Amino acid sequence: MGATDLKGVTAFGESTITNDIRENVVAFFEWGILNKGGFVNVELSDSGVYGGNSSTLRPVNHPHYSAGQVWETHKANWVWQSGLSPTPSPLVANTPSYPGVSGVYVGSTFYAAGTTGTYSHVLDHENGRVVFNTAIPTGSLVQCEHSYKYVNITISEGLPWFKEIQQRSERIDTDFLSTSGSWSQFPRNRVQLPAIGIEITPNREMVGYQLGGGHYVYTDVLFHCIAEDVYMRDALMDTVNLQNQKTINMFSLNSLADSGTFPLNESGVPASGALRYPDLTTTYPGGTMYFKDMSIDSIYSFGNVHVATVKCTTEIVLGV
Repeated sequence: MGATDLKGVTAFGESTITNDIRENVVAFFEWGILNKGGFVNVELSDSGVYGGNSSTLRPVNHPHYSAGQVWETHKANWVWQSGLSPTPSPLVANTPSYPGVSGVYVGSTFYAAGTTGTYSHVLDHENGRVVFNTAIPTGSLVQCEHSYKYVNITISEGLPWFKEIQQRSERIDTDFLSTSGSWSQFPRNRVQLPAIGIEITPNREMVGYQLGGGHYVYTDVLFHCIAEDVYMRDALMDTVNLQNQKTINMFSLNSLADSGTFPLNESGVPASGALRYPDLTTTYPGGTMYFKDMSIDSIYSFGNVHVATVKCTTEIVLGV
C-alpha cells in the first residue's frame, strides 16, 4: 500500500468497522434469544392474553396498495429460522424454498406460500404482514399460523430509533381492532416491546496488534433494554450483562453483499434457502468479536415503560 492510499478501505461505500459491529451484535442477540425460546407460537385456535384471536389478521390502509391487499397480525417480526433448540419449535415451513410462515387461510381454505392465482401473496416476515397480489374483500376472515420473536432486537442510532414505542401490543381484543393511536402507524414506525436497542457510541480506541500491522479495535456499545414491566426489563438487562467475556463469530457484510444472498429480500420475505446467523458466520466468516467490561449504566422508568442500559466494550482484530 502506497503513501497515497487509504488504509483499511478496500472500496469506498463498502461496510466498515462500525457497520460490521452493529449488524453482528444485532444478529447474535436475535439468534441467541430465539435459541433460548424467545418466540411465541400462534395457532389458528389461539386466543390472545385478554381475548380475541391471535391468528386473525386485520386489513391495513396502505397508500401503495388497494384496500384488501395488505393484512397484518398484532405482532411483527415473524420467525423464519428453523433448527432452533427449544421444543416445541417455531411454526415454520419444512420447505427450504419457502422458509418461515407456510401460508395463509382465507375463510377455511389454506393457501400455501407460492400459491398462484386469486390468493397469491407474499409473506412479509419483518412487518408481520400478508400482501395479496390482488385485493380480497376487507370483510374476509384472514388467519395465519406463525411464530413471532418475543424480543425485538433493533438498531437505536439515527432515524430508525425515532419511532413510536408501542405499548399494549398484546391487546388484540380491543386496541388491535382500532385504526387509531399507535396502530395507525406503519410497523416500520413502531417499536413493539420488549425490545433491545443497540447503539454504537463514538468512543473507540485502537491499539497495535503486532509488529508489521494490525490493530485491536475497542468500541463501546450501549444496549437499551426496554419493557412494559420491571421483570422483563431486568431479564433483558441480565441477559445482555451475562455475555461479559464472551467471544462470538462474525460474518463479513461485504462478502454477504457480494454474494447477494441476504436472508430477507426488500419485501421482508425469506429467500429460498435463507442462511441463519450461524450459517452466515461459517459461509462468510468475518473474524471474531469479544465482549468485555459489561456494566449496568442506568435504570429508569417513565410511566409504564421501564428501561435499563447496559454498556460494554467490543474487541475485534483488524488488518491481519
